[in-house]
Amino acid sequence: MSLIFPGIDKQHIIKQALNSKSLQKLGKEHDAYIASLHPKKADKDMQGYIESAKRYYYNSPRILTKEDLVEFRESCKNKTPDEIFKKLGFEVAYTKDGSKVLSEYYWPFKTYSFKTAGIDEEKLLKDVKRIERNCDLTGSSLKSLGEVESIGKDLIIPIFGPLEDASSVKYIGRNIICESESGEEVLKKLEAINLNPEHFKGVINSYNPSRPGYCPALPSKMTDELKKMMAYYNK
Repeated sequence: MSLIFPGIDKQHIIKQALNSKSLQKLGKEHDAYIASLHPKKADKDMQGYIESAKRYYYNSPRILTKEDLVEFRESCKNKTPDEIFKKLGFEVAYTKDGSKVLSEYYWPFKTYSFKTAGIDEEKLLKDVKRIERNCDLTGSSLKSLGEVESIGKDLIIPIFGPLEDASSVKYIGRNIICESESGEEVLKKLEAINLNPEHFKGVINSYNPSRPGYCPALPSKMTDELKKMMAYYNK
């Protein structure tokens, strides 16, 4: 069974992943494997193919069977948050002041959730102050984002999710995704969780501009965006 990148054809790469090789090293070996499938392609074309395949390969959710879940729960027992992050395929680093930086945050499987896998997310995110890429709370049981101050790309919040407090977030590098048929619902959700970053460089619900909740503004502060949405729905 492979919990890290299942579905890959080469068993030796699976074995190396399970032996906790770095994602960077595993990625290089996978690049070489992809290249071996098309040895006649020109180098330039081959590089484009590799990058496209990597995006699909790494971003595609994997299926976790019931048997996988049982084994995964057992493997996470008595493990530190950093060890669990490694099992999930996330990279962890530390700044000079000792704060923790996480490559991204999301549930990486199509089935089950952090909770059903026996993972306490409050403890998992403890001391994490920065998330480099997306923070996707789909499948998450988090009620608070704890000490997270910076999210490098998108913050994805399910409209009926359990999140109650996002007041720690001061920076969002891209978009806030909170899908709903009603922009008013989105506004109420963002206000309810106290999401008010000092710097916000994207838009709200950019993924589907046909939805009523979409707002194309590019505000410097979240309060500007909220005021515009409030004015729109109070007409």
